[in-house]
Amino acid sequence: MIHQLETSFRAQLRLTDPDGNPVPNARVDYQWDLAPSGRLDSVETNAEGLAELENLGHYPMNLSCRIPGYQEVFWKGVQVQPEETHDLVVEPSQPVLLRVQDAADGLPIAGAKVEIVARDYSGSMCMNALGVEKPKVSSEAGMVSVDTLNDNGRYHFGVSAPGYLGEIIGPLLAGEAASVSLEARPVVPFRIQGVPESLVNDDGQIELTVSYTFTYEDHQASGRDRETLWADVTKGLLQFDYSPKWRSEIEIQFGEIELSYLPEEFLTAKPIDVTLSPEEGGAGSDYTLRPVELRFLTPEGEPAAEGRVLVHFDQRPRVEGQTRRLRTQRVVDVIEGVAQLEIPVPNELEVSPEGIRGYWFKREWRIEVPAEPTTKPFVQAIETTRAGAIAGSVYETDGSVASGVLIGVLETKQSVEASKRSSLDIKVKNSSGSHDLQNEFLASPLPLGGSYMISAHRGNTYMLSKPIRLTEERPVQRIRMEIPAGISLVGQIVNEAGEPVPMAETKFIFEPNDGRGFLQSGPRTDREGRFALDGINPKVDGAYYLVVDSVPGFQPAKSQLSLNQSAQTIRLKSGHRLRGVVREAGTGKVIPKAEVYAMRAEYKEGAFPTRFDTELADAQGRFEFTNLPEGEFKIASRSGKMASGYEALGTTGSDELVEVEIELYEWEKLVPVGAE
Repeated sequence: MIHQLETSFRAQLRLTDPDGNPVPNARVDYQWDLAPSGRLDSVETNAEGLAELENLGHYPMNLSCRIPGYQEVFWKGVQVQPEETHDLVVEPSQPVLLRVQDAADGLPIAGAKVEIVARDYSGSMCMNALGVEKPKVSSEAGMVSVDTLNDNGRYHFGVSAPGYLGEIIGPLLAGEAASVSLEARPVVPFRIQGVPESLVNDDGQIELTVSYTFTYEDHQASGRDRETLWADVTKGLLQFDYSPKWRSEIEIQFGEIELSYLPEEFLTAKPIDVTLSPEEGGAGSDYTLRPVELRFLTPEGEPAAEGRVLVHFDQRPRVEGQTRRLRTQRVVDVIEGVAQLEIPVPNELEVSPEGIRGYWFKREWRIEVPAEPTTKPFVQAIETTRAGAIAGSVYETDGSVASGVLIGVLETKQSVEASKRSSLDIKVKNSSGSHDLQNEFLASPLPLGGSYMISAHRGNTYMLSKPIRLTEERPVQRIRMEIPAGISLVGQIVNEAGEPVPMAETKFIFEPNDGRGFLQSGPRTDREGRFALDGINPKVDGAYYLVVDSVPGFQPAKSQLSLNQSAQTIRLKSGHRLRGVVREAGTGKVIPKAEVYAMRAEYKEGAFPTRFDTELADAQGRFEFTNLPEGEFKIASRSGKMASGYEALGTTGSDELVEVEIELYEWEKLVPVGAE
């Protein structure tokens, strides 16, 4: 094999402000926009705002810079030409000002660290900061200025100081100010009984890994600030003291055992006492494995099924009252119509039809495998039907191989009505990256006699094949698809007075005329309420919608986008209020962080949405909806079942609190407290 090396070249970057003035002493991080990502390098601008780039190739690059006093920015796929001076413009920033103080006496805390732990951006803007970000440190007055934030971004910050419990605050926008009070770090005693001897070393110690899960609104990041420690174990009792670094969920792991605790569980004066249940503790090495045979019954006169199936089951035996199930999956070969495996029992199987050749079966959701005193295998018969396949490839409009495309298959409405199938349970290609050049696909197995469409999706671009009917005469068909360039749509979200609604989260929906719909995250509006959507395919048979359902004080809206006009206006209606409290049945204690939702008391055909959400209940179990239409509503909780068996009723605008009395689900970790 001979590799031909290309001659490298040089080029320049020039950083200026909007007035054309050079930005000196600025570090620019750059990396090849290739998969896997190339080495990260940095250059610094001189007094003229120029930075020299050497040993370049004819490949796109990703660039980013964070310059004090300017908005951080990320340029993706920049193509620099030999000996070119490539101009980059950076905008002045508005700082976020934070005051860090002691929660006990209100005095400023000097030396506190403030770091960006999460950022997200509006519109189609992409921001993946390259390089290392150094945390900011508070002054003697407890003040911190973060002056590299982008005007289109929302930020969450981690604030910590020696001897204090760290806090996650946000979201904050550039130009805003906030104060954060830090409490002294507590010491939490842990006592964990039932630790397996197999995890204890010869010195009577066990290795623990402690990490944190940071929560940013409806997003989570686990495994943060991970550390390892050792603790003594005596006769199965693990005892240690731990001082949490953050007011966030703690995850403690040793061996395969994982325990997690919310702040309201460990920030008490009481120690954490735990007795490991059989499935968490010693049962890991004691459970029984039982052989299982899945026998696939083919139509009379047809050959035995061959190929592979996907089987889901619990990693450990199911135990009555078990609050956590750790599911796993295994690809199992089907040989002469039989798939064989061993699983811990009792258990519950799910079997999917992916990978079996020439036959399809309805997904088996809950196959109960009991624990019986026998060595005989558990046998489950599964009926199959003849199936075919659709193969194909996807290209760009210029004939080149399409990259980063997701492929799916859906059954037409007419075919579903005839077959009574609720789902095919077939995955074609459900993950991809911007550098993925694998454009071939195979949708299989698909029941014969059905009519299907292949969906291709990249970003906001959706396309569908024409309906393809698979028959005994033509069980396998091949197609070619081309991803269109699409058009751009821009718009603005405003209130009833025509004022912009800034930083509003949206969802983007494509609903085909035939087949199921597609839902994904949409653009977030900027400070002027504007949004942009690129790559919209105007020729596909279907409709596009933008959903705005998470802006406090406004009713959820689902608006169809007009492809005949490039500028869209979505007008939100003001919401009505309804307040209440969540209590534990029998004790009357309130339940902080309980999740509640509302439904119209009387069903209304075609009304959107069917359910209304709000923030989790506060520390006193109270909740408030501000997004409801006027009228009467049923209120219930996802954290437990209604004690009365019926939803509570409430009317918008009423001064009375709606009492939601629930019995917490056994898997919930919420802690009822006495009301103040």
